[in-house]
Amino acid sequence: MNKLNTINYIKYKISYKLVFALLLVLLGLMSVYIFAVNQKVQENIKIQKDISIMFLVNKKFDLMFHEQMSFLNYDVLNKNIKDFRSAFVSMEKNPYIDDFFANGKNKKLLKNIKVKFDTKKRSIQTFVSANAVLNSSLRNFISMYEEMIEEGRIEKQESLKEISKIHSEILQLKLGVEVDTRKLLTHIKKRIKTVKDQEFFNYLRYASVIVKYWGIINNESRVNKQSDFEKSLHELKMSFSKYSNTVQNRLYATVLLFVLLIFLFISTVFFLLSRVRENSRKLYRFQKAIQNSYNTVVLTDKDHKILYVNDTFEKTTGYTKKEAIGQTPAILQSGLHDRDFYEQLKHKLFDALEA
Repeated sequence: MNKLNTINYIKYKISYKLVFALLLVLLGLMSVYIFAVNQKVQENIKIQKDISIMFLVNKKFDLMFHEQMSFLNYDVLNKNIKDFRSAFVSMEKNPYIDDFFANGKNKKLLKNIKVKFDTKKRSIQTFVSANAVLNSSLRNFISMYEEMIEEGRIEKQESLKEISKIHSEILQLKLGVEVDTRKLLTHIKKRIKTVKDQEFFNYLRYASVIVKYWGIINNESRVNKQSDFEKSLHELKMSFSKYSNTVQNRLYATVLLFVLLIFLFISTVFFLLSRVRENSRKLYRFQKAIQNSYNTVVLTDKDHKILYVNDTFEKTTGYTKKEAIGQTPAILQSGLHDRDFYEQLKHKLFDALEA
């Protein structure tokens, strides 16, 4: 009986170890999955950051187009172009964005943004070059005007009025006042052909350069304003934000379901193990009751071979457990009863078991 109890105890311990090992495996798989989910969420945040950088840099470009007559910081401008390009490449090469661009509409949107940025970059370069020429000419133009007025180098009153008028219209351009630049440029070109005074000629040349390059800058500003580049960036930002939220919600739901399943598994296993433990205790008490019973107890298999006898059996029959186990109850025949007696006894036992 002690051997059987030991076997049950070993089985009980092995069950606990198997459950614990399985639990560790599940927790390991869950940790790996949560790590993968966290990695994807972090990469999505990084992609959203790249898109936000492109959106903000484009805002800076748009503000630049409003500064036709202001000196531009070319280092800052080049840095902005570099930041936009870096953010775009970072987003495009991020492996976690492949699913997003698997959608044909989103892939087409990315291609359009790339083309439109290259167009805008060329427009910015044209604007910057024209801005440099414009501001340099404007500085010389104003300086020459002030010198001519202060030193009285303009002899004819008519020329002085013309110079003042041209100067006034150029300043209106600088202040953003609407001026008929085509008419002004035509007038300046005509006067350049007829003027004889070299200083007046140089003054008119500066004026013509200013009007010409102001027209180039104004045209680039108008083209930028009509462009839907910002709209495309906004569409990309909103589309990816929606996609990212959907993916994150799906991943979080999967993690939650995983945790719930593990919780249910652990609860079920501990419930079953508690039942096994309780049954083991009952079996142990039953074993003790049989072993210490004052009645003779014999357990046999289907072939009537003895599997177990209690202590009372040994005391009553004189057979030890070692001698009895493996034998049949026939060893207890006294010879006082015939075969029919034992057959009837056997049938009565089977009838009692079936009842």
